[in-house]
Amino acid sequence: MIGYRRQVFVWGFLAPALMVVLFLGVYPAIRMVYTSLTDYTLTCPWKGQPFNYGRNYATLFLDSRFWLAAERTAILTTVSVGITLALGFGIASLVNRLDRGRFVYRIAFLVPMVVAPSIAGLLFKFILNYDFGFVNQLLAIFRIPKVDFLGTSTVAFMSVIAIDLWQWTPFAVLVLLAGLESLPREQFEAARIDGASAPRMLWHITLPLMRRYIVIVGVFRFVQCIRLFDTVKLLTDGGPGTGTEVLNVYITKVGFAWFDMGYASALAFVALNLAALLGMLFIRSSRSFT
Repeated sequence: MIGYRRQVFVWGFLAPALMVVLFLGVYPAIRMVYTSLTDYTLTCPWKGQPFNYGRNYATLFLDSRFWLAAERTAILTTVSVGITLALGFGIASLVNRLDRGRFVYRIAFLVPMVVAPSIAGLLFKFILNYDFGFVNQLLAIFRIPKVDFLGTSTVAFMSVIAIDLWQWTPFAVLVLLAGLESLPREQFEAARIDGASAPRMLWHITLPLMRRYIVIVGVFRFVQCIRLFDTVKLLTDGGPGTGTEVLNVYITKVGFAWFDMGYASALAFVALNLAALLGMLFIRSSRSFT
């Protein structure tokens, strides 16, 4: 009887969380898969959701715009994650050597992270404006020609990456700094006594001990880059042309600008599974949690 009451008590506490997971996670996923197999358009609600036997997926594999958006997302993710890890580790190493002032740096690093991505997109849209933006006004003071940050495809894409780095590199700094502060000092002291150089200690001691922290930052940044939407939507809306159109921007255009919810669901399902597969491969290849 006591065991039965205990189970009821435990399931009573778990029930609210399970309901949230079911209604906000499981049900939308099932609904997305079902909708992806139909010709559901918001402009023709009287037609219902006729089953199309996977035609959306056949269309997807021939959709060059989808694969271009996937390619841009892959480039953004690779560049942004790589620079974040390198820059974050370098800054964390410098801060870790300070005897005073670490608390001030931690507070400063929190500032970009607390800015909502939508606010960051709007803020930098004004800062990078060609006519009256702060950056071009500053360039004019030094008699440097203005740069069309948001009107040229390559420069606009680089601007998106730079804004993403500005906002999320501090996260990498804070996590890696915590990892560096937790490392045992005995191994470093023994290596110094044996005459090991700083690069050798970095490669053979610091990086192996920091592997888990690096993987945590890498996975988090990978997810952030894959789900990037707000900043790009408000900064360039995927433009100029389709120069900064990443996956989420393209999917929302298909669903809410072209009103093709069936095809948008197919795009979202494929993008979600590709991201999950790549994330699993990254974690398994790191061998940090086995």
